[in-house]
Order: sequence, then C-alpha cells, then structure tokens
Amino acid sequence: VLWINVYDNRVGYRVFTSPNPVGPFTAIAQPTLAVNANAPVADLNNGDHDLFVDDDDTAYLAYTDWRTGGAIVIEKLNADYTSGTGQYVYVTTGATEAPAMMKRNGKYYILYSDPNRGYDTTGTSYRTATSLLGSWSSGIKISTASCGGQPSFVSTIKLGSEVIFRYGSDLWNNGAVNEALANFYWAPLTFAADGSINPILRQNEVTVAIPPDTNSPPVLTGLDSSS
Repeated sequence: VLWINVYDNRVGYRVFTSPNPVGPFTAIAQPTLAVNANAPVADLNNGDHDLFVDDDDTAYLAYTDWRTGGAIVIEKLNADYTSGTGQYVYVTTGATEAPAMMKRNGKYYILYSDPNRGYDTTGTSYRTATSLLGSWSSGIKISTASCGGQPSFVSTIKLGSEVIFRYGSDLWNNGAVNEALANFYWAPLTFAADGSINPILRQNEVTVAIPPDTNSPPVLTGLDSSS
C-alpha cells in the first residue's frame, strides 16, 4: 500500500496498491480522513505524512494539518490500510510538520520538524506515548538544525537480535526548482537508559555491524524499469 501527498483533492493524499513492493501500482478510491474532511478541494489542507504498522498489524497515518498552521494528527486506518477510520488524536498544536513514527521497547515515538520550515534547515523534536491514540508527552528537541536540513523519516532496521532506528533528514537544495538534486543525512539514533533519544550529532561516517545473511535474496523477475 502506497500513500502519496497530493494537492489536487480535498484529503491531500492518493492511495495505490500492488501485489509486489516494486509494482506495478494501481490507483484506488481516494481515502477519507477525519481532519479537514469538509475542506475546499485542492487547498492546502493535509501535508507531510508517515505510515506506521503496529505489532498487531493495525496501521496508523500521522499527518500534518495545514489548516491549523501545522498541527500533527495520528489517525487509525482501516483493515486494508487504504483509508481512515475517524479515530484520531492531535499530537502537536501547530507550527510543526513532517512526522516520523517508531516503536521501541513498548513505547511509541514521533519525531517531527520543529518548527515547520520546508526546504530549509530547521530543528527536530520528538514526543512519546504508551498508546498511539492516547496522551502524548511534551516535545523534546534533539537537534536545532537536523544535521543541515529538515527531518524526514525513521527506518526500523532489524539486524539479527539488534534493532537500529535510522534517522533521516532532507538536506534541501536551497529551495531550487529541482529539489531532486538535494541530498540526505542518515545516521542511527542513540538512546539513554530511560529510553529518551540522545541529541543528534552530525557524523561524517557511521559504521554498523551487519550479521551474515544465511538466506538467499529473493529473485524478482519480469521487472520493467525503463520508465
């Protein structure tokens, strides 16, 4: 299931599905979400988002509510992850964007751009909760410059018995027309004994020990990358 951000409809997203992660993908019915459901079509309604699937296979969408100036919302998705259920909670109250969700040792984390300053250098903060639709903590800033960019995602990578939470930020191309030329900053997050995220320190090189892979890689046939 692939969600993309668009600005030509009311909800701000379109959804595509495929039987294979590399496609081909097919557009399905437009999703509905509880926030800004009655907003004008093709207005600046809902923005940057992140999908999160919990241990029980329930999925959630974290997204930016632009009509409040950048509050972040988490909404539970339906069973096939293609639309909202109307169950949601506000995590921040405004001036934020670009949420990234993760779970570590039974605790939920959401990282986000603080303040919301797209195509520029800005800070990274996070909040925690014991329930995705419950009460969230106050924000804690772990970087004032996001290593030269704007926070974008956190990837959960399992390496044997170890789990690495890889933080990524967009190093914008100075607001140029072609932001595809922009770069990224990637590095593992580190944690204190109480589970708090340590401040992010910019590193030029990161070394990660990868255990030997005893499984054969999957063979994907009939792929067309010509386009």
